Amino acid sequence: MARVQFEIDEEELQTIKNLMGATKIKTFSAFLSEALSLYMLSLKERHAGRIIAALNELSGQYKQLVIPSLERVAPP
Repeated sequence: MARVQFEIDEEELQTIKNLMGATKIKTFSAFLSEALSLYMLSLKERHAGRIIAALNELSGQYKQLVIPSLERVAPP
């Protein structure tokens, strides 16, 4: 098993800890694994030409998620 080490500032670390607490994720490894799964799904969908969005099921309104790295894989 590989070990990865990186540096982030205290504010980003606190954001990660807050997200872990809100989602009851116990380890940084589990958090990274779930975040990576979501990113991979997003990349696959964007590469297929789909938008990534959050839908309000009651109103039908949505907000599109735009991340520069995902936009680079979107078809022209």
